[in-house]
Amino acid sequence: MAFSLSNPQIAVANLLADRPVLEIVMNILKLSTIALVVIFPASSSGQSEVRDVTVKAALLSPARWAVEVNRKLERVLIYPYLFSNELPRTGMVSVRFHADDMNRPSMMAISRTSGIRAFDKAAMMAVSRIGAMPLLPATFRQNQAFVANIIYAASEGDYDQQVAVLRKEAKTLAEGPAPDPNTTAFVITSHVGVAS
Repeated sequence: MAFSLSNPQIAVANLLADRPVLEIVMNILKLSTIALVVIFPASSSGQSEVRDVTVKAALLSPARWAVEVNRKLERVLIYPYLFSNELPRTGMVSVRFHADDMNRPSMMAISRTSGIRAFDKAAMMAVSRIGAMPLLPATFRQNQAFVANIIYAASEGDYDQQVAVLRKEAKTLAEGPAPDPNTTAFVITSHVGVAS
């Protein structure tokens, strides 16, 4: 059977005249309807069945958790310019904190001051603005302490010096006696500055 694309009315008339094609189309429609009823059955009351769905977030490894928290911290971290005519300064602040029931930073305190009040204040403000952190990894203790080391660097050289200090401290801790797990903090290091 030939269909004329130039005249769709003739093509439809030819299709209707050819009974086997029409029966095939009707059978396809019937099967489609049956398939829909099988896939989406209606209950006798006319209401669809409601199923509970539970969604669980995958727990992150401690390292991945630290990366995610660090991202959140770096988004809210600012370099406080003290005075417009003052040269940028360098310093490091350590803020110790815990996570509350909503996984937000709580019980914040400065555990290492930079000696520059504006840096200390900006660091505390940044940690408080992290917001809800990802779910804590299962390996973290109840009431786990965290330390955010925040480096304020006026140059890449200043940044490198501050990182060297942190590496030296980490090495000293690793070589020393095993720390008390109840007082050990999980460390997050972030930076901001003129060079970042």
